[in-house]
Amino acid sequence: ALMLDHVVTWAQENPVLTKLDLRVRVDNTRAIALYRARAFVEEGVLRKQISVRGECHDLLAMGMDV
Repeated sequence: ALMLDHVVTWAQENPVLTKLDLRVRVDNTRAIALYRARAFVEEGVLRKQISVRGECHDLLAMGMDV
């Protein structure tokens, strides 16, 4: 959480940046809760984006304006 807070603060202080975005597995509920708590919003689901041990997983796209 500290690293994420540092990145968000840095981005907010950087006049060149206007948005942060990320991708997280839809089943990673702890990470999604952390990102929501830091003002990231859900922007969509990307189906079958990664394969782990032969099993496909969806990713949740999240973003925040800075």
